[in-house]
Amino acid sequence: MTNLICGICQEDIYIYYYKSKQCDCNVRYHLDCIIEWHKINKTCIYCKKKMNIDLNKIKNRYIENIIVLIIIIIIILYYYYIIK
Repeated sequence: MTNLICGICQEDIYIYYYKSKQCDCNVRYHLDCIIEWHKINKTCIYCKKKMNIDLNKIKNRYIENIIVLIIIIIIILYYYYIIK
C-alpha cells in the first residue's frame, strides 16, 4: 500500500483527505492544510492551476467525518461495555 503524503505539510495522510477535481496532478491534502492554504493562495501547490474551492463544503465534510468517527467510537464502547 502506498502512503499518501499531504502536498502542503508533507506529512502522511491516514484517513480523510482532499483532492481537487480541477487538477490532474493527483495531489492530496489534509483537510486542515487545504483550508489554510486556500486562504492565502488559490492555486494548486504542484501544477499551479487555479482551484475554486468551497471552503464551507470542506469544513462541513470535516465535521461530518468527525461525527461519524464519534459515532463509531460510541458503538464500539457500547458493544464492549454493555453487550459483552
